[in-house]
Amino acid sequence: MTITILIDNALPPNSNLVAEHGLSIHVDTGVKKFLCDTGASGLFAENARALDIDFAQCDFAFISHGHNDHSGGLARFFETGGDNKVYMHRSILHNQYYSSRREVKRDISCDKNILESNKERIRLIDSNMKISDGIYAVRCRHDRFPKPYGNRFLTRNDGTSELLDDFGHEISLALTTPEGLVIISPCSHNGVMNIIHDCCMTAGCSKVHAFIGGFHFVESDRCITEAETFAESINALYPDTLFYTGHCTCDTAKGVLAGKLKNITFFVTGTKIDI
Repeated sequence: MTITILIDNALPPNSNLVAEHGLSIHVDTGVKKFLCDTGASGLFAENARALDIDFAQCDFAFISHGHNDHSGGLARFFETGGDNKVYMHRSILHNQYYSSRREVKRDISCDKNILESNKERIRLIDSNMKISDGIYAVRCRHDRFPKPYGNRFLTRNDGTSELLDDFGHEISLALTTPEGLVIISPCSHNGVMNIIHDCCMTAGCSKVHAFIGGFHFVESDRCITEAETFAESINALYPDTLFYTGHCTCDTAKGVLAGKLKNITFFVTGTKIDI
């Protein structure tokens, strides 16, 4: 299995690729190829071309949650034509999403016009489902472990009221392999430990070989403690799991995690992960 980061917030030195605040991941399992999220714009497609990846040949695409830094490139994906489907949670169609973490409150929703004009290619997810052999879409409901502090700046409006986002629209992917589960969770708003638990339950596998995605540890006065608590849980429960993170895992958190986890790698635009 080869997992390629088509776009991320950061670039490696002397790169001919482009970066943006967003995430798009290409997965080639050897049997299926698919796109997980499309970044904030169509730039992921430029990087795909430079990396010799034909995303038009994807069997399907998948949108992990309703924020536009993960769905902003959908129009570019739909331009490929064909009938390759896009999976996402149903509630994304009916909610607006907002961030107030910076000075000005921002609408960070998917472009509903793009969704409406391409509705024949969208497959809506209501609950956990098997997308293909060995590939599961998992909606996290477990809440035993902490969720990211940064969630408190994020809200949703269903047309009647605006509330803190509960991230019922966030879906992760669990892929079964001989070595154990490979979990892809681009932003992990429901908390990495909770997501791991539900992915294991859904796929019927207790061993987690690798976890790939952002942890949503944002810069704050809680960041160091948050990252330390997370590392303690990982070392206690999943000490041999490989973790790959970037995007919404801030630099302060990366510094803490680098010193406390033996199996952590920080990805950037263009990173290839062979599993």
